[in-house]
Amino acid sequence: MSAYNAVPLVAMVAYISFFSLGIGPVPWVILGEVFTSEVKTLCTTVCSMWVWGLCCVVAKIFPSMVAAVGIHWVMWAFSGGCLAALVASFLTPETKGKSAAQIQDMLTPSSRSRGRKI
Repeated sequence: MSAYNAVPLVAMVAYISFFSLGIGPVPWVILGEVFTSEVKTLCTTVCSMWVWGLCCVVAKIFPSMVAAVGIHWVMWAFSGGCLAALVASFLTPETKGKSAAQIQDMLTPSSRSRGRKI
């Protein structure tokens, strides 16, 4: 037994703890604000299935990708995904202090932007 046997377990617990306290719940909070109460249950279910499905795909293809192109290129590809998420976080509108109706109005394109006249 080595003195470093507990390092992977401690690292995993730390990752899960900090993720849960940090950015982990953000998508679920945004889902609660974006959808109206009529479709919130269905849309949250679909989004949850999509997220966990993509997590499954990433976990399944990761070893194949590493074998095909090497760990460095795989990490660069995943870094690109993180960069895209960072850009998306700056493009997400602020909803603090707004009612659900105001948020819906803010997220719904106006009739003029779709080329229709009232």
